[in-house]
Formats: sequence, C-alpha cells, structure tokens
Amino acid sequence: ATIAAVAFVLLAVAIYAFNDIRDAPDDRRHPRKRLRPVASGALTPIVAAAFGVVAALLGLMIASVLGRATFGLATAYLVAQVLYVLGLKHVAVVDLIIVALGFVLPLFFPLIGNVIPSCTASDCSLSASVQFRMEPAQ
Repeated sequence: ATIAAVAFVLLAVAIYAFNDIRDAPDDRRHPRKRLRPVASGALTPIVAAAFGVVAALLGLMIASVLGRATFGLATAYLVAQVLYVLGLKHVAVVDLIIVALGFVLPLFFPLIGNVIPSCTASDCSLSASVQFRMEPAQ
C-alpha cells in the first residue's frame, strides 16, 4: 500500500504544480492564495512545471510496476485532474464529479494493484484515505 500511496502522492503533486501555474494570475489577487509558491514568486512557472512533469512521470512509472490495472487507474486519475485544471472546474456538476473521483480513485489503488492481497475494500479504505488525502487546506 505504501508504494501505491507514493505513486498517487506524486501524481497529486504534479496536479498541484500544474494548478498553481494555471491559477497564479488570479491567485496573486487573493489574500491567502497569493502565498502559494508560483503566485508568490517562490517558484517560477518553469521550475514548477519541471517539478510537476517529473512527479507525474515518477508516479506513473511506480504505478506501472504495480500492474496494468494500477497504471490504468493512475492514468485515469491524472487525466481527470488535468481536465479539471484546464477548465472543467468551471462546469457545474462536472467539477463535483471530478473532485469526488480525486478522493475515491486513490482508495482503490492498493486493491486493484493487488498490493495487499488480503486487503478488502473496508480494510484498506481508512489506511488509503489517510495516506492519500494528506494535502494542505485551501
């Protein structure tokens, strides 16, 4: 489960970097969001993009080691989140579905990848949700 957690954390990092780059102009005008790395100037967009690409590639490589199904799930997660950042976050209901998928898909990572053969959905859900949802509050 730890290897799967690392893969999804890397994918989430990639999405956060991409989102920070996309939202930086608006974030600079927001009292709290202006402190985010790209908006504040702590990271240049190029550095954030490079960091995000490396994180995404590493996350997908790790997921591929866990099997085709895990790689497919990781790819679906990444594509859904990229589409969200590119504009689906502004489409009512679709944004809600993608955000929900962002919380639910990682829960199935250990199960689909057979990372824990004896792990049932109920056994893994608490562990996976704690591992995968450790993200900063908005």
